[in-house]
Amino acid sequence: MPQLDPHSFISQIFWLIVTFGALYWVLAKAALPRIAQVLEDRRRAIEQDLEKAEKFKTAATATLAGYTDALAGARRKAQDGLRATAEKASARAAEAQAKLAAKLADEVRAAETRIAAAHKRAEGELDGIAAELAASVTERLTGARADQARLARAVKEAAGER
Repeated sequence: MPQLDPHSFISQIFWLIVTFGALYWVLAKAALPRIAQVLEDRRRAIEQDLEKAEKFKTAATATLAGYTDALAGARRKAQDGLRATAEKASARAAEAQAKLAAKLADEVRAAETRIAAAHKRAEGELDGIAAELAASVTERLTGARADQARLARAVKEAAGER
Protein backbone atom coordinates (compact mmCIF):
# COMPACT_ATOMS: atom_id res chain seq x y z
CA MET A 1 0.00 0.00 0.00
CA PRO A 2 1.48 3.23 -1.08
CA GLN A 3 -0.10 5.24 1.74
CA LEU A 4 1.95 3.37 4.30
CA ASP A 5 5.23 3.95 2.51
CA PRO A 6 7.41 5.96 4.91
CA HIS A 7 8.98 8.00 2.06
CA SER A 8 5.67 9.56 1.14
CA PHE A 9 4.66 10.69 4.67
CA ILE A 10 5.86 14.23 4.16
CA SER A 11 3.89 14.71 0.98
CA GLN A 12 0.89 13.10 2.60
CA ILE A 13 1.15 15.39 5.60
CA PHE A 14 1.51 18.40 3.26
CA TRP A 15 -1.58 17.45 1.31
CA LEU A 16 -3.41 16.69 4.57
CA ILE A 17 -2.66 20.20 5.83
CA VAL A 18 -3.63 21.76 2.47
CA THR A 19 -6.84 19.76 2.27
CA PHE A 20 -7.70 20.40 5.94
CA GLY A 21 -6.97 24.12 5.50
CA ALA A 22 -9.13 24.33 2.36
CA LEU A 23 -11.92 22.44 4.06
CA TYR A 24 -11.62 24.66 7.15
CA TRP A 25 -11.66 27.80 5.00
CA VAL A 26 -14.73 26.61 3.04
CA LEU A 27 -16.53 25.68 6.24
CA ALA A 28 -15.54 28.89 8.06
CA LYS A 29 -16.47 31.17 5.17
CA ALA A 30 -19.52 29.46 3.67
CA ALA A 31 -21.14 26.68 5.69
CA LEU A 32 -20.61 27.70 9.33
CA PRO A 33 -21.94 31.28 8.92
CA ARG A 34 -25.06 29.88 7.29
CA ILE A 35 -25.50 27.33 10.10
CA ALA A 36 -24.90 30.08 12.69
CA GLN A 37 -27.45 32.28 10.92
CA VAL A 38 -30.01 29.46 10.90
CA LEU A 39 -29.38 28.81 14.61
CA GLU A 40 -29.68 32.53 15.38
CA ASP A 41 -32.92 32.75 13.35
CA ARG A 42 -34.30 29.75 15.23
CA ARG A 43 -33.31 31.26 18.59
CA ARG A 44 -35.04 34.55 17.66
CA ALA A 45 -38.12 32.71 16.37
CA ILE A 46 -38.31 30.68 19.60
CA GLU A 47 -37.94 33.85 21.69
CA GLN A 48 -40.63 35.58 19.63
CA ASP A 49 -42.90 32.57 19.97
CA LEU A 50 -42.35 32.54 23.72
CA GLU A 51 -43.12 36.28 23.88
CA LYS A 52 -46.27 35.75 21.81
CA ALA A 53 -47.26 32.82 24.01
CA GLU A 54 -46.78 35.00 27.10
CA LYS A 55 -48.89 37.76 25.52
CA PHE A 56 -51.59 35.22 24.57
CA LYS A 57 -51.47 33.78 28.07
CA THR A 58 -51.91 37.27 29.54
CA ALA A 59 -54.75 38.00 27.10
CA ALA A 60 -56.38 34.63 27.86
CA THR A 61 -56.11 35.32 31.59
CA ALA A 62 -57.68 38.76 31.12
CA THR A 63 -60.39 37.28 28.89
CA LEU A 64 -61.08 34.56 31.44
CA ALA A 65 -61.33 37.17 34.20
CA GLY A 66 -63.70 39.23 32.02
CA TYR A 67 -65.75 36.13 31.26
CA THR A 68 -65.91 35.22 34.93
CA ASP A 69 -66.96 38.76 35.84
CA ALA A 70 -69.57 38.82 33.06
CA LEU A 71 -70.89 35.43 34.14
CA ALA A 72 -71.11 36.55 37.77
CA GLY A 73 -72.85 39.76 36.66
CA ALA A 74 -75.30 37.80 34.54
CA ARG A 75 -76.02 35.48 37.46
CA ARG A 76 -76.60 38.44 39.78
CA LYS A 77 -78.84 40.08 37.19
CA ALA A 78 -80.79 36.84 36.71
CA GLN A 79 -81.18 36.41 40.46
CA ASP A 80 -82.31 40.03 40.79
CA GLY A 81 -84.79 39.49 37.96
CA LEU A 82 -86.09 36.31 39.57
CA ARG A 83 -86.37 38.05 42.93
CA ALA A 84 -88.21 41.00 41.37
CA THR A 85 -90.53 38.66 39.47
CA ALA A 86 -91.21 36.65 42.62
CA GLU A 87 -91.97 39.85 44.54
CA LYS A 88 -94.30 41.05 41.78
CA ALA A 89 -96.03 37.67 41.66
CA SER A 90 -96.35 37.67 45.45
CA ALA A 91 -97.80 41.19 45.39
CA ARG A 92 -100.23 40.22 42.63
CA ALA A 93 -101.25 37.10 44.54
CA ALA A 94 -101.77 39.12 47.72
CA GLU A 95 -103.81 41.68 45.77
CA ALA A 96 -105.89 38.95 44.12
CA GLN A 97 -106.38 37.27 47.49
CA ALA A 98 -107.50 40.58 49.04
CA LYS A 99 -109.94 41.16 46.15
CA LEU A 100 -111.26 37.63 46.48
CA ALA A 101 -111.63 38.02 50.25
CA ALA A 102 -113.52 41.30 49.75
CA LYS A 103 -115.74 39.72 47.10
CA LEU A 104 -116.44 36.72 49.30
CA ALA A 105 -117.19 39.01 52.27
CA ASP A 106 -119.64 40.96 50.07
CA GLU A 107 -121.26 37.72 48.94
CA VAL A 108 -121.50 36.49 52.54
CA ARG A 109 -123.11 39.79 53.62
CA ALA A 110 -125.55 39.58 50.69
CA ALA A 111 -126.35 35.97 51.55
CA GLU A 112 -126.85 36.89 55.21
CA THR A 113 -129.17 39.71 54.12
CA ARG A 114 -131.16 37.30 51.93
CA ILE A 115 -131.30 34.77 54.74
CA ALA A 116 -132.49 37.41 57.22
CA ALA A 117 -135.17 38.57 54.74
CA ALA A 118 -136.25 34.97 54.13
CA HIS A 119 -136.32 34.39 57.87
CA LYS A 120 -138.53 37.45 58.40
CA ARG A 121 -140.81 36.37 55.56
CA ALA A 122 -140.98 32.89 57.02
CA GLU A 123 -141.78 34.27 60.45
CA GLY A 124 -144.45 36.50 58.93
CA GLU A 125 -145.93 33.58 57.03
CA LEU A 126 -145.56 31.28 59.99
CA ASP A 127 -148.33 33.06 61.89
CA GLY A 128 -150.69 32.69 58.93
CA ILE A 129 -149.75 29.04 58.43
CA ALA A 130 -150.17 28.37 62.14
CA ALA A 131 -153.60 30.03 62.09
CA GLU A 132 -154.64 27.98 59.05
CA LEU A 133 -153.31 24.82 60.64
CA ALA A 134 -155.16 25.57 63.88
CA ALA A 135 -158.36 26.19 61.90
CA SER A 136 -157.92 22.96 60.00
CA VAL A 137 -157.22 20.96 63.14
CA THR A 138 -160.15 22.53 64.95
CA GLU A 139 -162.45 21.83 62.03
CA ARG A 140 -161.35 18.19 61.86
CA LEU A 141 -161.64 17.65 65.55
CA THR A 142 -164.89 19.48 66.16
CA GLY A 143 -166.35 19.45 62.73
CA ALA A 144 -167.20 23.16 63.06
CA ARG A 145 -165.46 25.97 61.27
CA ALA A 146 -163.35 28.13 63.66
CA ASP A 147 -163.18 31.93 63.65
CA GLN A 148 -160.07 32.94 61.65
CA ALA A 149 -159.62 36.29 63.40
CA ARG A 150 -159.71 34.69 66.82
CA LEU A 151 -157.24 32.01 65.79
CA ALA A 152 -154.89 34.62 64.32
CA ARG A 153 -154.94 36.58 67.64
CA ALA A 154 -154.27 33.39 69.61
CA VAL A 155 -151.30 32.52 67.35
CA LYS A 156 -149.90 36.05 67.73
CA GLU A 157 -150.22 35.85 71.50
CA ALA A 158 -148.47 32.45 71.51
CA ALA A 159 -145.73 33.81 69.21
CA GLY A 160 -145.26 36.81 71.52
CA GLU A 161 -144.61 34.48 74.46
CA ARG A 162 -141.66 32.86 72.63
